[in-house]
Amino acid sequence: MSSNRPEETIKKILQDYFNHDYDITEFCYFNEITEATLQQWIQQYPQDKAAGSEPFLEIVPTEERKSPGRPKRQQAIETGILFARVGDIELYQQVPAAYLKSLKS
Repeated sequence: MSSNRPEETIKKILQDYFNHDYDITEFCYFNEITEATLQQWIQQYPQDKAAGSEPFLEIVPTEERKSPGRPKRQQAIETGILFARVGDIELYQQVPAAYLKSLKS
């Protein structure tokens, strides 16, 4: 598993990773890199903001719904229950662990 790739290739890989909801283990396997390498690249090449994009996401809490047949994780997502807090950032939906780790840096 070689991590000696051109900067342009690394940025394309990172863009692909952040634009899709991939499992980090599978993503690294298919791109022939280690999870440590991916984490290093995330820190080394922060994602550029797209032209005209807003720096914040709008979060709209949903009404609490009683859904006894749904798994608790799905209920939490649907009802606007806090999923994670990183510093002052609160997330109300499930996100990949790599994204949470990138917020810490």
